[in-house]
Amino acid sequence: MVAISSKNALRGIGLSEKEARILLSLFEKGSMTVSDLARVVSLPRTTVAFVLDELKVRGYAERVKVRGHFEWEAVEISTIVDDATARFRSFENEIPLLREMVKTQDCGRNFSVRAYTTETGMVKAYNLIIELHRGDRVYYFEGRSSVEAKFRFSEEVHIRWQEAASRSGVIMESLDSEKMLDSLWKTKSEKFWRSHLDRKLIMYLLPDEIMNFACDICVFGKTVMLFTPAQDTAIIIESRELSEALQKLFQGLKTLGRKTNFADEIRKRLNAKK
Repeated sequence: MVAISSKNALRGIGLSEKEARILLSLFEKGSMTVSDLARVVSLPRTTVAFVLDELKVRGYAERVKVRGHFEWEAVEISTIVDDATARFRSFENEIPLLREMVKTQDCGRNFSVRAYTTETGMVKAYNLIIELHRGDRVYYFEGRSSVEAKFRFSEEVHIRWQEAASRSGVIMESLDSEKMLDSLWKTKSEKFWRSHLDRKLIMYLLPDEIMNFACDICVFGKTVMLFTPAQDTAIIIESRELSEALQKLFQGLKTLGRKTNFADEIRKRLNAKK
């Protein structure tokens, strides 16, 4: 019962279910390797490594050297309490403004908006995609100017996300700039590109002038997500009407593009390097 209550408390300060489970295990059992922790929480090693990176960004976990190898440990609980307290106080200061927004903006029962404005929040928003069910379809408008901004995140974080996306079985259709792949090809490692090989991703390559904007738009179900990587901002809108309108726009725009199976394109380029 204590463990359940502790987990709920961690969820209450904004951690995901996996983040809370992993952090709680570190509190209970002390420092562990990624492999040992993966066995304890019954999650894939790559998933655990990805979540640990997120916890590190938040300042809740850290990598330490133990007898010649590296393990992960949770920070002092007081550090997390202090951080949560500061967050709640900051939010409390915004309540008057939020009340004014409620007075002036009636979103209605079929419309809601959430926003993330930190790097951690951005990662959390992106993770909503890989938490979908196998076979779910995602429509993605990838702005030409946003691609480079996203690579401020470490390559390892990108690789782990791609691997998680492959395991999820989510089907993604993407509108991209014709020159996007060429511009990135020489700057990323072979390991990075190989992490894409099992992705179910169909790209429609459009002229640069059409895709030359600085944000990404992701649409699935009744959800619309707007990402501005350069500003670490993600806005999530729940609106079936808006989602359906953007899906129709996507279907129209993709007829203007060149259809490409992304994994096949990567394989072709990797084979050409041999």
